[in-house]
Amino acid sequence: MVERAAADASGPSAGTPVVTLGHDGAWAELRAVDTAVIGAVPDGADPGAISTVPVAGASALRALRRIGPLLGKRVLVTGATGGVGHDRSLVTFYLLDGSDLVPDLTWLAARVAVGDLDPGIAWRGGWERADEAIAALLGRRLHGKAVLDVKFG
Repeated sequence: MVERAAADASGPSAGTPVVTLGHDGAWAELRAVDTAVIGAVPDGADPGAISTVPVAGASALRALRRIGPLLGKRVLVTGATGGVGHDRSLVTFYLLDGSDLVPDLTWLAARVAVGDLDPGIAWRGGWERADEAIAALLGRRLHGKAVLDVKFG
């Protein structure tokens, strides 16, 4: 959620639910974020589900856009149980290359919110159950993402 809007008014207003990513600070309670990497989240969307899509979802979306139109083409996807999966073509890019991620993150958040995109959550629980999530991840018992719900205030 935006605590304070950007001074230059380039981003969403205070109180807007958002999704973002960055090099560091993901666990911070508050952090400054470049407005080029903030997507708007629809009201009422599940923040835990939305939190799972920025890196894997934006990477997959950017790869598909780089490959070009796929409608009517045969596509082989291997390793699809991972966060992004692997296509036969090798597509390289750096997700945080300075390009505007706002449309991609906003689109992904909207798709998750309406149920068109499954974020692949295999385990979900409160922060007090973090040890369970860690054990399941380290034991390779999860085929998807783990989401820890943190309650504030």
